[in-house]
Amino acid sequence: MDARDCTGVTTPTFNNDVSLIMNTSCATSGCHNIGTGASGIVLNNYSNTKSAFESHDFLCAINHGDGCSNMPKNSPKLHDTLIEKITCWAKSGFPQ
Repeated sequence: MDARDCTGVTTPTFNNDVSLIMNTSCATSGCHNIGTGASGIVLNNYSNTKSAFESHDFLCAINHGDGCSNMPKNSPKLHDTLIEKITCWAKSGFPQ
């Protein structure tokens, strides 16, 4: 997982923080939306997103880590504040 320190950060939730990031950066046409489901991954709701994060190395992908498939694909890396929200959401046990 990412080495970011989430101490003192308000715990992000899917409904308040992560869903907007997923809907604007990941679950888009041609990527991980319900119509496309690139690589069989759909990030359109809490259950699908949590499951995908638990079974894939998405934190490596969004951080453009070595050996990972960079996400968003063919786009610049997400802003650090968005990556921090996603990382702290994952590190906090994926609160809905």
